[in-house]
Amino acid sequence: DDPANPDKWSLPGAFMEPGEFLILWLDDDNAPQGDYHANFKLSAAGETVFLVDPAGNIIDEVTYTEQTTDVSYGRYENGTGNFQTMPATFGAENTLTTSLI
Repeated sequence: DDPANPDKWSLPGAFMEPGEFLILWLDDDNAPQGDYHANFKLSAAGETVFLVDPAGNIIDEVTYTEQTTDVSYGRYENGTGNFQTMPATFGAENTLTTSLI
């Protein structure tokens, strides 16, 4: 979240099968909570997030504005489309609808 510090946190290696999802925690809580718990948090007021390779080259980035509680902001169609707000789909494919079971 800081272009002046592109190696602020290194994503640990992870092997994922097609259709799997990886959840990262970004809450600035320094208590040990697993490999996918970052040492920084993102502002609900908005900012820019960068994904960089080991050489520091930007692979992807997104700038988001003020966020709403329990509303997701991600790519739809999943992983390839434009960034937009949508219902939260924790650990599942992004969707623009919700269902009640």
